Amino acid sequence: MIPNLTGNLSSLLNIVPTPGALTILPIKMVGPIPMPDAPPYVVMFNPEQFSESTTINYRCEPVAGSPGTTELKFDYVRQPEIRFEFLVDGTGASGDKREVLAEIELFKLSTGFNGDKHEPNDLVLIWGTFIFQGRLKTMDIQYTLFRANGIPLRAKIGATFAYSVPNIIGKLTNPLFSPDLTRKHTIRAGDRLDNISTRYFDDTRHHVNLALANNLTTIRRLDEGETLNIPPLEK
Repeated sequence: MIPNLTGNLSSLLNIVPTPGALTILPIKMVGPIPMPDAPPYVVMFNPEQFSESTTINYRCEPVAGSPGTTELKFDYVRQPEIRFEFLVDGTGASGDKREVLAEIELFKLSTGFNGDKHEPNDLVLIWGTFIFQGRLKTMDIQYTLFRANGIPLRAKIGATFAYSVPNIIGKLTNPLFSPDLTRKHTIRAGDRLDNISTRYFDDTRHHVNLALANNLTTIRRLDEGETLNIPPLEK
């Protein structure tokens, strides 16, 4: 999540079709400007709740001098995931009426696999000051009401989104790093970006920005002996 950035995301917020409603924007970068990559999906009803989960991964290592015993060693923190449930109602009881099957197809088109890119869409979820960037991970649909001919009249879409940082939000937020006084770090055996981030910034969350600043294609593999640029945080 990236809270309280509306002042720095004006170009993105300008393409939100219905302010105040949870909106899922599939986007791509055209220069510094985010552009729609597929139709946005605007929920029919704002969710009453959502959940966020973070997983801490450990590796199991033997304890020296104690055969048969092991202890957990911290490995890395997996990026957070969020889950929403969206209600789609085709009865018109609320004053709004949508075709359930068409609505589900729109949701899939907005959030799912993009045939032009041959991969899922990059997404930004916006709801007030709540902003989350990522990709759809799981989707399940529960149909709860039907017409006499079997066509669904009501459905609940459950969707989990995994946090992901393509070069989309970085250009829209306040610059994280100052352009000068860049430090250098020589990669040693066992170095990971999250540990390097903690060492220089007292915070693991800047590991993705370190990867972007050094044009790394992965955050999991570092070559021993290589040098990383460590730009200072902007004050």
